[in-house]
Amino acid sequence: MKTSLLKPRGAFALAAIATACLPGLSHAESTVSLYGLADAGVGIYRGGGANQTRFASGQDAPSRIGFQGKEDLGSGLSAVFKLEAGLNLADGSGAKGGGLAFNRSSYVGLEGGFGQLVIGRVWSVTDDAWSVHRFNNFSAYIFPEFGNFDRTYPSAVKYTSPTFAGMQAGAIYSKQETANDNTKTDGVRELGLTYQGGPVSLFASYSQTRRVAAAKADKLAIVAGSFKIEPVLIRAAYMDSRPGATGAASAKVAMLGADYSFLPNWTIGADYLRRTVKDASGGSAIARVLLNYEMSKRTGFYAYVARLTNRNGDTQSFSGSVEPNGSQTGINIGIRHRF
Repeated sequence: MKTSLLKPRGAFALAAIATACLPGLSHAESTVSLYGLADAGVGIYRGGGANQTRFASGQDAPSRIGFQGKEDLGSGLSAVFKLEAGLNLADGSGAKGGGLAFNRSSYVGLEGGFGQLVIGRVWSVTDDAWSVHRFNNFSAYIFPEFGNFDRTYPSAVKYTSPTFAGMQAGAIYSKQETANDNTKTDGVRELGLTYQGGPVSLFASYSQTRRVAAAKADKLAIVAGSFKIEPVLIRAAYMDSRPGATGAASAKVAMLGADYSFLPNWTIGADYLRRTVKDASGGSAIARVLLNYEMSKRTGFYAYVARLTNRNGDTQSFSGSVEPNGSQTGINIGIRHRF
């Protein structure tokens, strides 16, 4: 009598055959990693009646902690997730005060040959690509015409294409249910395109943000580029902000900068930013020099000095307040560690 399939050895063989017929099960691999960045130092601000010296967290790059994971689903398809929270190293709280919240990223989705599609709170396609073209916390986002634009979007769907001939596209749609308040975001549409080929890097994006109860949308367009000839990196960017919903004046910002790497792990840089407000109702400029030393792949020191000047009666500042047409100098010294 043939009973081999009912014996334990035969049962294991049958299970092995069945498993082999399910590639999604037999090849699935899952990874989860912890990562982050800790940045802290001292900020010194002088001029315009706003003399301050204070401890600063995230002055060169925002401090953060996060978890990200990926599971191989087979046939080139993977599931991905990311949870990232901002940190304030001054007191250990979340970046915006209070408890820890995953307010930088919190999404889940799929990626494969088609690209990546995720749902949740996501970074703008602008921040994904153009950090090489601007200068960190002294960028145009300190000004009201640009600071009103969100850089992370909740309740969003984000698509990132595969890279083809050095080009990659990104798109975001965000829809939020909020109270009847024209300062609240009702919907965001954003498109971006990057190109990387040899020493050349190019980027362009367009963002449109609608506010609840506002007839017009806020619009932001950016073009940027960089060119690298060792040991020099030259970068430039142009931003055009038209805040139709918030009532702020339209403004344009042009940025130009260069970095020079010398000796092992040392970099010196210089930047200039000029902001022009529509109808000459304001205007500002920022000049900065910086020095960066990488002690290792994870730890580095930085120091930079920036000078902000106003014209046409403007009162912009790095910290505190200044009189019309006033100016202010900021000095930042700190350490950052990536993990």
